[in-house]
Amino acid sequence: MSGEAVLLLFDARHPCWNEETVSLAGEDPHALPALEREGLLIKEGAFYVLSDAGVQRFRSEAALAYYDAAPGTTPKDPRKMLRRNRMELLLRRSFLGRWGLKEPRPGACLPWFPSLTKEELFRRETGDTLTWTYAEHPSVRLLLDRYPLPGNAAVVPPNLQEMRAFLHTKDISVSHLELDLLLLQHYDFEQYMHVPPHPNDELGFRNTDRLYCRLAPPFLTGRNLHRDEMDAVCWDIGRLHLFLLWQRRVFLPWFFDRDTEEQDAINWWFWITDTEEEALVLQRNLMPLGEALIRPALPLDLWVLSLEALSTRTAREETFWDLFAETAHSIARTQ
Repeated sequence: MSGEAVLLLFDARHPCWNEETVSLAGEDPHALPALEREGLLIKEGAFYVLSDAGVQRFRSEAALAYYDAAPGTTPKDPRKMLRRNRMELLLRRSFLGRWGLKEPRPGACLPWFPSLTKEELFRRETGDTLTWTYAEHPSVRLLLDRYPLPGNAAVVPPNLQEMRAFLHTKDISVSHLELDLLLLQHYDFEQYMHVPPHPNDELGFRNTDRLYCRLAPPFLTGRNLHRDEMDAVCWDIGRLHLFLLWQRRVFLPWFFDRDTEEQDAINWWFWITDTEEEALVLQRNLMPLGEALIRPALPLDLWVLSLEALSTRTAREETFWDLFAETAHSIARTQ
């Protein structure tokens, strides 16, 4: 059965595997060369992908197992997909999240609007000065006036169909910020499982904590970041700001930053590096911007975390709070 179990790891969200990631998933890595000999896998450098025959076998095995997943195909950037996979597996195994449910979404896309340029989103002058300018944009001001922050839990959420018609009328387009991993923690799952769904909660964020993970590109882990590289950081976080803005006002008003029991719901962004040395360098490079990165979008925390720190842990923490207290490096935190 190990061969079938390993084959079914190769779904559309996890198309690339190697011996290490298969082991992290709790399966037998020796099944990989056996499946390759059967013609079901193809080895490309340091990783395996499904062959055409493997795609067909995946579909038949998935049907037998009542497993609702599509088979993976060779991606454009297999190294990145393998890193995504390893990051997800290391995070999931590093904390228990007892009485909760971990829901990983690799490659999740966060909707943000209006589709502003970098120049419309923020302004950086000399040194470490950062000014967020998106609230000055006419389309943002129009939406802020139309969708105020809710004052209490009894607020009637906006009608999404009317909102989308309004965006169309005003020629306001929607873009998406792609993450390497969105990890949702459904805490106290049994307690909240009977709460009726929110009509506007299209992403299923109600009663969850959210960890937004971005694999740090190589240019972010150099000793000194140039202006364009710092602008790339602001570009990511600015788009996150606009995503959070409309989640709080339109898609999950009142309940985005708190759950149905009035407990805080968190939003933490992580830059993920390969090594601890890279994590400390990135932390040092970003600390001067620190609070300026999060101030208009509170509550929001920014962190750096290395895969090295996760991979060397010998015990699982009870919660991700405990895990990140031991392993993560803070850039900016909501007070």
